[in-house]
Amino acid sequence: MEHASFGDQQNATFSLTEEDHTLANALRFTLNQDPRVIFCGYSIPHPRKRGLMLEFKRQVIQQERY
Repeated sequence: MEHASFGDQQNATFSLTEEDHTLANALRFTLNQDPRVIFCGYSIPHPRKRGLMLEFKRQVIQQERY
């Protein structure tokens, strides 16, 4: 993994080097199975370079404090 960006607790973006659609699609499918995930997708910035950007957004569930 090259780098990750966490703008807030809801959104995250990861840049994965030396990977392609095989891993990206498996990660996207698995993350979308989680009910806390609102959106998950990926992009391949350039078809001749092996690398991808994976982005997801999740719900922030506030826990009640007693």
